[in-house]
Amino acid sequence: MDKHEIDKLKRQANIVDVIDSYVRLKKNGKNYTACCPFHSEKTPSFTVSEDKQFYYCFGCGAKGDVIDWLTEYAQMDFVDAIKSLGGEIEMTSPEKIARNEKRAPRARQLDDHCEEPEMCNQILANCDPIDDYYKSKSGKVYLPLMTADGELKNLVHFEPYDKETPIFVAGGISYDCFYRIAKNNGDKWAAVTTLKDGYAIASRFNLNVAVCFTDVVFKYVCKWNNGGLKIKPVITPSDDDWLCYEMNHLLWDGEQLQKRDRLL
Repeated sequence: MDKHEIDKLKRQANIVDVIDSYVRLKKNGKNYTACCPFHSEKTPSFTVSEDKQFYYCFGCGAKGDVIDWLTEYAQMDFVDAIKSLGGEIEMTSPEKIARNEKRAPRARQLDDHCEEPEMCNQILANCDPIDDYYKSKSGKVYLPLMTADGELKNLVHFEPYDKETPIFVAGGISYDCFYRIAKNNGDKWAAVTTLKDGYAIASRFNLNVAVCFTDVVFKYVCKWNNGGLKIKPVITPSDDDWLCYEMNHLLWDGEQLQKRDRLL
């Protein structure tokens, strides 16, 4: 489904009917109003325009079209939002789906989530801080994995003979943690899966970059927690359709981020 088809689907759906199925709307002149579902209030400041097919809250600034409503309020991902409006998304081939499921069989399960903040803090206490990483007396370099709130939950390091595959100190993947490359004071972050890409993109575009190290963490951070973390993915060829075919709408318009083969 391309942008033209998505725009057509938006025009066919009545945003008033969709929102009213979640929040009771009251007719007020040409528009509809309600107490805003995105923040607490006693006087209605949430307005839905049937003519413009758009909602806006004068209190907290929440706004968007019918797809934004389904992704932001109903917490649907983009594909499910399209499907709920009667649209169809062209899926990848069965062969590629099978291959991707084999690569990440536990992508939607959190039973292998691991974190050891106390142990990680003890390790760092015996290391010397150097810029944004830590070096032990034995020469091993540790990279701290933090949550969006800045909490240390895990560490990674690399064996000397393998600069690409990180070793998670806590013994498993921390889904909601990432390594930060802070290049500016903004609150927006781009996400990548490798440290090399992270440094290259951060330096070239003066961006804050979240390095997720694995496809599974990348998907969790960018998609499942996207609304609260302000983290958007930099789409790369290695992420494949399973990971990013539905994420293209998340790229920042103002940053001109393209696929890695054009970017680096």
